[in-house]
Amino acid sequence: MLGFPSGGTSRTAKYLVSCNVNVYKLTQFITSAVRTVGIKGPIQITAFGDVLQLSRSNQEALSSTGINLTHIPNGGKNNADRSLLVDLMYWVSQNPPPAHLFLISGDRDFASTLHRLRMNNYNVLLASTDSVPAVLCSAASIMWQWTSLVKGENLSGKHFNQPPDGPFASWYGHYRVPLEDPFAVCNQISNQTSCVQPDENSN
Repeated sequence: MLGFPSGGTSRTAKYLVSCNVNVYKLTQFITSAVRTVGIKGPIQITAFGDVLQLSRSNQEALSSTGINLTHIPNGGKNNADRSLLVDLMYWVSQNPPPAHLFLISGDRDFASTLHRLRMNNYNVLLASTDSVPAVLCSAASIMWQWTSLVKGENLSGKHFNQPPDGPFASWYGHYRVPLEDPFAVCNQISNQTSCVQPDENSN
């Protein structure tokens, strides 16, 4: 399960246009990132937001490459967040751990939910924009920078935590790379400039 940044496809639409993202390759890049870090098994991708903010060609590109589009009429960020959380709770009820949850968002409002899922042995994966809050990063085992992921770059991500059930005899295996400090990394990322980002305050 994945949600687009900050729970709204309107922000994603702006990014897809401003950074010339090849929408047809989005599923491929997400899948490649997951496989690069050794995660196997089936993948389901769901996007939440006002689908009408995407061009018809982008809608068709996303749906034809396996992304489920959940349309939420333009009613503000809270509507998209609520829909994502309802779907997430249903997914959790159907998928007990061990299971991987990959969220694409820069919204700190999801931090508490992700930390609770991690404490319940769900392996949290995260992709986010450059302004990601450190408290959100710290819930993830691995984080990718969204601006790089959608271009197929830096697919190995940054490792912040060992698997949620511990480093020894874990259901999820053992990460054989040095762990980075999410508070140091995410604060550094937020201070850098990059390609035009989705507007976190608009709908």
